[in-house]
Amino acid sequence: MPRIRTLGCLVVVASLCWLAAAHAAPDYTGKTLRLIVGTSPGGGYDTYARAIARHMPKHLPGKPNLIVQNMPGAGSLIAANYLYNVAKPDGLTFAMLISGLVMEQTMGTEGIKFDAGKFQWIGAPSVGMPACAFMGFSGVKTLDDVVKSKKTLTMGAAGSSTREQPRILKQLIGANVKLVPGYQGTAGIRAAMTRREVDGACWQWVSMKITARDMLNAKGDDRLIPVLLQGDSSDPQVKGLPKYTDFIKGAEDLEAFNAWMAQYRFFRPFAAPPKAPAEAVEVLRKAFKATLEDPEFLALAKKTRMTIDHVSAGDVAAQVKQVLAASPAVKAKLRDIIGN
Repeated sequence: MPRIRTLGCLVVVASLCWLAAAHAAPDYTGKTLRLIVGTSPGGGYDTYARAIARHMPKHLPGKPNLIVQNMPGAGSLIAANYLYNVAKPDGLTFAMLISGLVMEQTMGTEGIKFDAGKFQWIGAPSVGMPACAFMGFSGVKTLDDVVKSKKTLTMGAAGSSTREQPRILKQLIGANVKLVPGYQGTAGIRAAMTRREVDGACWQWVSMKITARDMLNAKGDDRLIPVLLQGDSSDPQVKGLPKYTDFIKGAEDLEAFNAWMAQYRFFRPFAAPPKAPAEAVEVLRKAFKATLEDPEFLALAKKTRMTIDHVSAGDVAAQVKQVLAASPAVKAKLRDIIGN
């Protein structure tokens, strides 16, 4: 009997050791992680992703290599579908997506092959501040000019924000604007504005102030002039600009707009595949947070005018849940405003 008890204890100890090893934090020594960016190179998403990827490895066990792979298309829909259905859930692949995809799922957009509620969210580096701007050659300098313009102002469109904001301008504020879709990210839209193909565009101030800095600082017809900002910024180029909510009066319209705005409370979110090991995801979350608090990274962010406001994985998941829980009435109203 004593021998049987001894063997039994050894089995239990061995099992516990195996379980502890199975649930131990991963060691990435000698490995390469891949960060997929769902937008084209040269835009705000790409800028943030590459800056984070440059500093994140030192906060990961084993200090692995971390490569950035752009996978643009359909407002990061291609990247999201890939992460959900194709990427190996081994803790080595994660992605930066456009938060607007969550609203697109809510609205039943065609082509979505994922459930945003099942992604393992890592966090987000900032919150979003939707903004609209027009070139000097367009002839408008203020939002009032845009609303009263007799000329139909053309606006370049690529992903969800660049497409939906002009529709809100038109439907809820009465601006005389027309979408020109088909551009590859905000980099393509910026190039189109400099070629005078379109009069203006809407995307995010935290991106616009970095990637369009030369245009914002230009003079005369070549200057990009912000006319609207949904948010509070101390930057003198947008401080005090009117907001969407200054003009939206109807209760139903305001409720729909606020539901739409929820996606900007977790801007540029990072996610891992649904079945990625929980231990690996937790390591990525801790390393992500540590990167955003890293003095060297923050010095780079300040130098390049990046806005950093860490949104935790839990907060991202809560906001995603809120967006997905939009009522049928709100969905119907949003379809009237921004389409499907």
